[in-house]
Amino acid sequence: LIIFAKRRDEIGSYTGVVTLGYEVIQGQPTFAGFPKTFQGFDESGAYVYTPKQSPLAIGTVQVFKLSVPEARDVAVVMGDEWAKLTNQGDTWAGTVTITGTPVEVCAAFDSSGTYSCLLEYR
Repeated sequence: LIIFAKRRDEIGSYTGVVTLGYEVIQGQPTFAGFPKTFQGFDESGAYVYTPKQSPLAIGTVQVFKLSVPEARDVAVVMGDEWAKLTNQGDTWAGTVTITGTPVEVCAAFDSSGTYSCLLEYR
């Protein structure tokens, strides 16, 4: 690892000021990652409490808990299977067995019956 720097008033290229060497003798477990978010997630002001990591293993039971302000309905969708979450105010929650991937969390915001996908887990 080389750290490059220069003073604020210096013009031109940065120069290497510190060189560090590391020897990795044991790796860390692979980080699972985060669910993919869609435009509706940001626009709605949604927040994920659980699960925060992706992928979700098939056959596992997952507790979904999200805040989705102004949503009329929120569901976890796996293919043709829909698991509707229950709400208390802006918070939606439910326990879902993962039967396939991708796993999408979708919400309806009006009475048209149209759902927008907010999140996708692999």
